[in-house]
Amino acid sequence: MAAIITPSSLSFSIDEKQPTITNVFTISNTLDECITYKVKTTRPKRYIVRPNVGIITGKGIAEIQVVLNPKKDPPHAEEQDRFQVLCLPVKPEEADDPKTLWKSKEKTEGVTKKTLSVTFKMPSPSSPTLKKMSFSEQASNITDASVLRDRLFQVEEENARLKKQLQSMERPGIVGKEAILTLLALTVVLFAVLWKWV
Repeated sequence: MAAIITPSSLSFSIDEKQPTITNVFTISNTLDECITYKVKTTRPKRYIVRPNVGIITGKGIAEIQVVLNPKKDPPHAEEQDRFQVLCLPVKPEEADDPKTLWKSKEKTEGVTKKTLSVTFKMPSPSSPTLKKMSFSEQASNITDASVLRDRLFQVEEENARLKKQLQSMERPGIVGKEAILTLLALTVVLFAVLWKWV
């Protein structure tokens, strides 16, 4: 094999506070001549690979950074992402533009392929951060429910009071415009009370 890849797998510890998580692997050229490499992944939208193509001189080493963006494409523990590293010996005169070189050489004989698997270490549900968030969310929900219950009770009381006033207006002495205006005023009051508490 023209190259040794270390490590043979990549592990990402997912941390919700970090916008990106970086891991590194190396490609070591075992030959005396130059090799070119290309790194591909099964999830190109999830990762940024720097550099994803390049040249390694005889017995040289290249360090490859793999940047995971968990917010853009959140991973799950059971997913099986992979990277494939393609390597090919090249002549020094071919080593100027590895991107163009790979367009014509990817399916050439002599290309060696190595696969790196990916594992994800997800945050533990019992971690202090998650416990604290869960507790504060629960406390917030309890407070919100209590406030809403109080507001609902106040609106129901006001509604009952307005119904009584409406029933008292239905006596035979109130007719026409006066009854409509009184009903309209009561509706506005009810609406104002509801608006104030929502």
